[in-house]
Amino acid sequence: MYWIRAGGWVDLLGLFVLTGLWSAGGWLVVLHAFRLEPRERLVTGLGVGLTGFIFFSNLAGHWLRPAPAFWIAAGLVFLLGLVSWRPSAGPLWVLSDWRHWKLLVELALIAGGFTLIGRGLAVFDEYNSLPLVSAVAAGDIPPHFYLNAGEPYLYHYAFQLFGASLMRIGSFFPWSALDISRGFLGGLALILAGLWGRRVTHSKIGGTAIALFLAFASGGRWALNFLPYSVLRSATQGITLWGSAADSAATLFDGLSAPWAIEGGPPVPIPLAFANGILPPFLLGVFTGPKSLALIALFLFLLLFPRKTDWRSVVVLAGVFSVWALAAEAEFVLIALGLITMALLVRAQGPGRPWGKEVRPALGSLLPAVLLSLVQGGTITEVARSLAVRLGGAGAAPVEAGLFALRFPPAIVSSHLGELRLDRVGQLLVGLFEIGPILLAAPIALWAAGRWLRRGRYELVAVVLSGVFGLGIPLFLRYSVERDITRLSGSALLDWGLLSVPVLWFLWPRLRAGWMKTGIVIWAATTGFAGVVVLGPLLTAMSRPVFSNDIAVVDAAMTRRFWDELDPSALILDSRSWRAVVVTGRLTRSALDVTTDMPAWRALVESPLSSRVAQQGFTYVYVDKRWWQAMGEEARASYAQSCAVLLGEETDNSANGFRRLYDVRQCGR
Repeated sequence: MYWIRAGGWVDLLGLFVLTGLWSAGGWLVVLHAFRLEPRERLVTGLGVGLTGFIFFSNLAGHWLRPAPAFWIAAGLVFLLGLVSWRPSAGPLWVLSDWRHWKLLVELALIAGGFTLIGRGLAVFDEYNSLPLVSAVAAGDIPPHFYLNAGEPYLYHYAFQLFGASLMRIGSFFPWSALDISRGFLGGLALILAGLWGRRVTHSKIGGTAIALFLAFASGGRWALNFLPYSVLRSATQGITLWGSAADSAATLFDGLSAPWAIEGGPPVPIPLAFANGILPPFLLGVFTGPKSLALIALFLFLLLFPRKTDWRSVVVLAGVFSVWALAAEAEFVLIALGLITMALLVRAQGPGRPWGKEVRPALGSLLPAVLLSLVQGGTITEVARSLAVRLGGAGAAPVEAGLFALRFPPAIVSSHLGELRLDRVGQLLVGLFEIGPILLAAPIALWAAGRWLRRGRYELVAVVLSGVFGLGIPLFLRYSVERDITRLSGSALLDWGLLSVPVLWFLWPRLRAGWMKTGIVIWAATTGFAGVVVLGPLLTAMSRPVFSNDIAVVDAAMTRRFWDELDPSALILDSRSWRAVVVTGRLTRSALDVTTDMPAWRALVESPLSSRVAQQGFTYVYVDKRWWQAMGEEARASYAQSCAVLLGEETDNSANGFRRLYDVRQCGR
């Protein structure tokens, strides 16, 4: 009941063929459009095929139903691989690439581990991801706000689009599709990191070190416990906790010895001291999904850009950038700023620099992606539409469109600890600990950027410069949703850390002073310590599968019966708001944004007479036992009338009770 919704082996075979098409297409593209090492081509091709599949699925989904859109997308990626071949350049495929099949086994093992851990978690806004996966798989591309049908949704949905393909073609449940997609993308990001690391360090061990650094690197909040009691007490005064940290403890001082009260977390709680509001370990970030896809795009850029050949390479990189914009707009904006700044620096070097060979292809791949990001859907598209609407003076803005404002005095922003002002010594101290020792990578990366600029490693320079913007923007600018701006800081710190590892790798044998080597070891160990601690509680989730918050086995049974079976224009009422969207693939109208319920919806849930529900525009009602008992005798009697048709009911003997689905379209007449 957890994994497969319907279809069985037939649909799994279809998913295998679909995946084979876009995987083979990506492999052929990197084989013919780039000069990669044989060991790099299989997994890098998998990444290129994935981004191409998401890119074409999104475009086709604007006009077609999901199933044909996904099949056409996979076919187009395979066709792109075929047309990238030039007979004069050699054979269509090189079977010797498959000597590196062990990388695929490693990917499968890592992805399987992440998937099993994710099966036992319901963390990081599953109330947002699950409805999106279900609605997109049912055909809502680009997605509307699932809690306010008809309103455009300002959200990066590339990750959910990939999960929707698993649900639609493979007939997985929404939650299993979400877990598998998170596991696969997380594993792919780590393997790509290892491939890039092996290239830049010329060592397999170096590649493994960079992959491990990516997995475990985090902030240093835990190290606050080493401060003297009086200093710690003084430094933590006046700090207002945000979000899940505020749910965990009244003060930061108390929180340093408290479990992290995160909804849907592992059976053994993660200590709040080892969580982080700026740079959580990627082992946790895997379970958000978009972070993995953003890192896949980053490593594809780092692997592909130095090995480009001609215009075919530029086209492929433009597709990668476009998916990057659809998956993680903040990181995409940072890399765009980094590339533009890098181009200006190269231009300032004079006409003798290789502008046409290196910089022009970079800008040539970025510009189409920027233009596509304005129309392809997602956050950037909706922000652009919102600005156009405001300038035109008519209409409504998309849900959750944010605005920037000047921040003074400057501050370090943590999604857990709030705004930590630089003009207050205690808050500055806490902010530096929150960032952690990874901040020491900043001078290393900036120093190396000068050398890379002289040597023509422009992709590395662009990433370093993107970090300058990523760390600087949150310091001086406010955002309407402050916790979201921390993604910029976290991305900058992680990128600088990743780039500093190969620099230290080459410096290591040249260092004669033992204390310097000891310092590097301590830096790496303390940077990854929180990630190692977090891994322990996560492993306890592997043997405790859960569907999700507010989702039970009876909901799975109803999903199997009614998902994507209702009227496509249906509006469904549920006392749990988003739950029925997951079960049916149809939207609701219950909230102004993800945190603010509509008063009319609240009133309707308190008194859901079938006639009143229908008059409010809802066509179906999804009822659980608890709501049924709480709604009152008059409301219950209204569903016994002939106008209210019971479409189906599922019951279990546990506390979950029953689930019923009513058709109330005739009750409003």
